Amino acid sequence: MKINLVKPEKRALNLIWEEGFETRRLVVSLYVCGDAVEMGEVFARPEVWQFAKDITSPDAAARWLEWARLDSFHMPFTLRLKNGALAGFLVVIRRGKGTLELGGWLSPDLWGQGLAKELILEIVRHGRMCGYKKLQAEVNEVHFVAYRLLQASGFSLQGGVWELDI
Repeated sequence: MKINLVKPEKRALNLIWEEGFETRRLVVSLYVCGDAVEMGEVFARPEVWQFAKDITSPDAAARWLEWARLDSFHMPFTLRLKNGALAGFLVVIRRGKGTLELGGWLSPDLWGQGLAKELILEIVRHGRMCGYKKLQAEVNEVHFVAYRLLQASGFSLQGGVWELDI
């Protein structure tokens, strides 16, 4: 009998959260093509994309999410409120040994309600459980709300990248 011991940094991301996960108020599931269709008017607002690199519309986001879905280093998720309403998207990217990068978008109707911090806390818990050691996030330097969120979640700015040892 052969035993295959796979180190966490070598695992395909789709094996880490293949079932998705939940927070107190969110259901986080693997992104599927049809999820982006629901973006509609809420995600068409310019404030959603003002800090995103090269993504300026729901159509551009849908194309990027589909590309990420097919890439083994990226794992896109759809965020929904417990009532089923679309809340946003999360992308987890494997970056080197034991490191995950986080990114995504949240509906502006839900900004300021603590959902992003709730999500980060669950990612920290689950990432630690899966053997990851560090989370990273790259944020536009003028996105002060994201800066405050990351600081409040324990991240520190290291050479232009936000990092959190988990």
